[in-house]
Amino acid sequence: MTSTAANSLVHLVSLSETSEARLIFDDLISNTFYAGFRINKENEGTFIYIAGRPYRFNTTSSFENYNYIIDNWMTSMPTGIENESKIVPDQFALLQNYPNPFNPTTSITYNLPQRSNVTLKVYDILGNEISTLVNEQKEAGLYNVQFDAGKLSSGVYIYTIQANSFVESRKMILMK
Repeated sequence: MTSTAANSLVHLVSLSETSEARLIFDDLISNTFYAGFRINKENEGTFIYIAGRPYRFNTTSSFENYNYIIDNWMTSMPTGIENESKIVPDQFALLQNYPNPFNPTTSITYNLPQRSNVTLKVYDILGNEISTLVNEQKEAGLYNVQFDAGKLSSGVYIYTIQANSFVESRKMILMK
């Protein structure tokens, strides 16, 4: 899968046998628009559909958000899907968590173009460390981490990655 949009990022990841949605395509067209597609398994052993959710993440209003189903397309797990660990990105990146706002779990994706010492931490709005999600050396590749905020209060949280000399932070919103 390729994308020709300026500043675009493309990710392919493996399917899961669980009912979790998995990110299969990301296209960051600009710092105003963000689009994504996920594969979701509906009910135990039934079918998988591809769904997309383009939205504005800077000035989001609920009427601007929409979801859509592209196609119901299979009844069993496909073969030949490339594993996410075999894809090597060409630059470091920390992507916006999905979903956002979330309750109580969200998915955080990051890219490593080379082997890196990685720390991924979550902070409250006052800068207090809430959780360390990753603190280890990782090979080059695409990674996805689940963050469970079930015991936290609603509010804005910051997640920060440090991978070698790359440092980036993003905001996420927990709404209970």
